[in-house]
This record gives sequence, structure tokens and C-alpha cells, in this order.
Amino acid sequence: MLYAWQGDPRCGTGFTLQAGDGQSWTYCHLSFIDPLVQPGAQLTAGQPVGLVGSTGDATGPHLHLQLQPAASYPQTQEWFQSFAGTAFRWSDASEPAGSPTPLVFHIVRPGE
Repeated sequence: MLYAWQGDPRCGTGFTLQAGDGQSWTYCHLSFIDPLVQPGAQLTAGQPVGLVGSTGDATGPHLHLQLQPAASYPQTQEWFQSFAGTAFRWSDASEPAGSPTPLVFHIVRPGE
């Protein structure tokens, strides 16, 4: 994790991290950043980092994911292409009783 911030007029609450492949990613418009997301922290795949929000210059809740420098689009990445034909459904509801993990978003396949 490189750095995190709150109150940026454009990005709102967000952070920038450097992935294991050397690419740097910026996440914007979060409503909450997990306290473990600190400069120098080693994050792992699948680790919760925050909650979707609409902070900064946003018209509704969404996750702004951007490569740094912004010379290409995440949509051109192979891992992103693997989601083609799916949609994300966001909810602030909790998982079924007994599950400690709140449902932030999940992938919805066509027809579900």
C-alpha cells in the first residue's frame, strides 16, 4: 500500500497501492477504508480494503479503479476481461445469519 486519503475533492476517500506485478492502482469514492490499509501495509488478494461509497465528485455509489499512471484502462486487462457478460450487485445488507462478513458486492451472472 502506498498511501491513503480522505476528503479529496475529486476522488473522495481512497488509496493507491502497488500490486505484486509492479502496477499501481488507485481506488476512489469509498465510504470507508479498513484501518489495516496504511502506508507500507502488505495487503493480500481478497482482503477487504473498504466499502463502496460516493465520496468526492461522484453522483452515486461506485468503485473508481484506475491504473497509475492513467495510460491505459483496467478494462483492457485479462483478469478484467474474464468478467465480460456479468454485472456486479452492491448491497449494504449482511450475509445470512451466522456469517461474520458483510456483503459488499458480488458477481451476478446473466439470468440470475
